Amino acid sequence: MTPLETAGAGGDPVALAITALGIGAIYAVIALGGRLGRLRPNPLAGIRTSATMSSPSAWRAGHAAAAKWLGIGAVISLMCGVASLLAVASGSAGLAAVLGALGLGTAIIVLFPAVAAAQKAAREARR
Repeated sequence: MTPLETAGAGGDPVALAITALGIGAIYAVIALGGRLGRLRPNPLAGIRTSATMSSPSAWRAGHAAAAKWLGIGAVISLMCGVASLLAVASGSAGLAAVLGALGLGTAIIVLFPAVAAAQKAAREARR
């Protein structure tokens, strides 16, 4: 079964892999920017909650706190994306789909503790 033939059975594993890689890359940039304090408030990237948007210091504190979780999500998503592409190349579309979905699932799951950490740190920074 080719990757395109699996589209009816849950999706294209190549698309899942590329999406996992893309989200992993975005998380890596935000995590690194948050850790280094170089991510400035902007309309595109970052944890944009009322707490983090309340001041520049709240933004920096929130993203510094979320960096650990986003970094974990980035590493796992990138690893799953690469492994998924390797599985496609070796002809294992089923494994590729599972790995791609695992990368995307991880990216979604780590958002919850990342946002919670950002909110808590941003509130404390305002005090």
